[in-house]
Amino acid sequence: GEGSAAAGASGDLLANRCLEIFATQTGVGIWQRAVDTRTRTVKLSFAGLDDLLGGARKMLAYSPCYTGLAGFSDSASHTALRAGSPEELQAAMETGRNQLISDMTDFFWEKVAAYPYVATPSLRATLGDELCSYMASGLRDPAGGFAPPGERAFSFFLFGGAGTGKSTMVSAFGQALQATLQRFIGAGRRADIVKVALNGLTPESLGMILRVQGISDMSIERLLEQTVSRGSVAILHLEEIPEDAVLQEALVSTVKQMVATLLRRYHQYAGNVILAMTSNYRAAAAIARSTTQITVVAPSADEQWQHCVGMLETSLKAATKASEVSVALKYTLPLMKDMRPLCQWWTTLSYHMAQRVEDYKSAHGSEAPPRNIAAILSSANGGGVISVNLEVELAEEADVEGWGSRSACSSCGSCGRPSTRRISLTDAGPPRLRRRGAWDEE
Repeated sequence: GEGSAAAGASGDLLANRCLEIFATQTGVGIWQRAVDTRTRTVKLSFAGLDDLLGGARKMLAYSPCYTGLAGFSDSASHTALRAGSPEELQAAMETGRNQLISDMTDFFWEKVAAYPYVATPSLRATLGDELCSYMASGLRDPAGGFAPPGERAFSFFLFGGAGTGKSTMVSAFGQALQATLQRFIGAGRRADIVKVALNGLTPESLGMILRVQGISDMSIERLLEQTVSRGSVAILHLEEIPEDAVLQEALVSTVKQMVATLLRRYHQYAGNVILAMTSNYRAAAAIARSTTQITVVAPSADEQWQHCVGMLETSLKAATKASEVSVALKYTLPLMKDMRPLCQWWTTLSYHMAQRVEDYKSAHGSEAPPRNIAAILSSANGGGVISVNLEVELAEEADVEGWGSRSACSSCGSCGRPSTRRISLTDAGPPRLRRRGAWDEE
């Protein structure tokens, strides 16, 4: 187990290389491993190498999370478990498994926030519980694989007003789940989203779409199969589900029938399809009984404020490659029910701030990334028009690897010491989403 974290990051565990060498040299390989905590024994099942490479059985492969499922994290804890009782071994394995699920869930929500997406507490609680159950069901293999059973189907129905972030959440969900599986299960794991817009469709027209088969890019079944057949997770996103309850049930039922037909060919991966539904309307009664229904609302004013500050800092740092970036928002943002204008606001504003920093660097003959950028955003009319003061500290190029000496700055005459200067700009706030063309430099 030692060194597995580093090896897991590269997707190539030393244990797996040893198993491959053993199979190549002997002609047989291990395809199943079972631990009996009562007798403290391990049962290994073998098969011919040709069968493992071309048959339904696959060669056993350990995942980066193996040590967590086994109940130990280093040589000392492994030695203690070997000397302990069967009850202590079982308890350690259960504790390790629960901790692993908690770590995976925490990592998932970190990636959702980095997408970026602001998940409200109610969304995190409701969807988080279902996600924990889903991850727990998939961690059945002691070697650390991920294979949720078919009877543990995972689906959720997000509904709410326009612009509250329903479709964005599905995108963030897919990206975060893929990152989580790659971090803890295997570097090659994927979570692909297949999107189907249901607005304007009838069960008949949807059926015609779903019947497209073969290698066509229009084949929804083919897109799902490409992911599921490799053992990865496919997220089938049914978006813009209409209001009419009868039509809802008919459309969703038609899609489920197609999925059921597909999974009969891949029964071992029957739990690898997640059904994500989004709509401006509540789920019909029949759909609500078989899924997790979640109301999606815009984040609170404080959450929106924190999100905007974080995104301004992240975007400005990414655009300028500055070592440190801080943003102070000195006024209260208006509460937005539709998050799209707010997203457009911080995206546009961070772009113009980055452009002003680049202009300032050029004027001072600097090509190295800034050492520090501090931005202060203020407004005298509640955000209708805002003023942004940028304090830019240029790096000493001699301290930046690859940068040589340079001549004195033409503006301030300095050389060999950091240059700090304030830049002032004016921009419109999110309510009206308009910009002024005037840029003043103090």
